[in-house]
Amino acid sequence: MRYDMQWTFLVFLIVLMLSCISCDEPLQPSSFGTSKLSIVINEFLASNTQTNIDEAGEYDDWIELYNTSDSSVLLQNIYLTDSLNYPNRWRMPDTTIAPRGYLLVWTDNQPQGKLHATFRLDKEGEQIGIFVQQDGEFSVIDSLTFRQQRSDTSYGRFPDGESQWSFFPAPTPGAGNR
Repeated sequence: MRYDMQWTFLVFLIVLMLSCISCDEPLQPSSFGTSKLSIVINEFLASNTQTNIDEAGEYDDWIELYNTSDSSVLLQNIYLTDSLNYPNRWRMPDTTIAPRGYLLVWTDNQPQGKLHATFRLDKEGEQIGIFVQQDGEFSVIDSLTFRQQRSDTSYGRFPDGESQWSFFPAPTPGAGNR
């Protein structure tokens, strides 16, 4: 309960700070603002040995992002990282996530397509973060520190977009967690 109150207060402070920002141009949906806060790390698989195959036929680890809002979110100047100390590890391609939609990013450190990040997840545990860059500054949208993971078992939010995390023996990349 205390954690929920702290989270609510933090969100309130962020919204308050954003409302105080002045700029010469109005903020676009793709700029740092409320629409960016509607993207969360929803599920990931850090040890994919025989579960999900990418378009190259490989069992690569992955991160699923989820748009918690009822509006499409345009991703621009968004970065995904496996270390909160390096927020600009991988710049995501400009793309849109549909309302209540998913985006799957393969974390294989291979240039096999536009949604293949330049890092790999460590099954022993590490951090995942989504950042936005505006005016040369990085701001965190969502982040997670995780411990050792089981092979072919994903870790994600249930229900989608909420604060409760669970292990999923049957991963659901690009679909609702169950």
